[in-house]
Amino acid sequence: MMDPLSITTGCLALMGTIGQTSIAITSFVKSCREARKDLAEVARELSELKLVLELLEGDQDVENDKILPESLQRQILSILSNCNGVLVKIEAALEKHRGRVGDIRWVVTGKTEVANLRQSLEAYRCALNLVLETVTL
Repeated sequence: MMDPLSITTGCLALMGTIGQTSIAITSFVKSCREARKDLAEVARELSELKLVLELLEGDQDVENDKILPESLQRQILSILSNCNGVLVKIEAALEKHRGRVGDIRWVVTGKTEVANLRQSLEAYRCALNLVLETVTL
């Protein structure tokens, strides 16, 4: 049997990473105005993901390990890990597009790269949301 607190811990850790990524987004937008609209969409996705994580982390059935089979717990932990990986990639993409020609590089490659990463986050958030809906049935 898995430790149900590992899901809680994973949610809390990911919420911390979301906070860091949000700060990185705000900082980047200040230096690259071209990215404002694109990163506003990422920031919205991060906000929605954080809400799902808060609900998942606070769910008593998840914490008490009453409903979720071990295979589903492993999948949740995998999704949390994948989300974290996407956030690391977003921060790396932002860092890569800083500097004197950052605006131009953003338009040429950064915009598409981060849009694809946002779509990955959306898919992971939807999967976690399905878990929440299943648990509350």
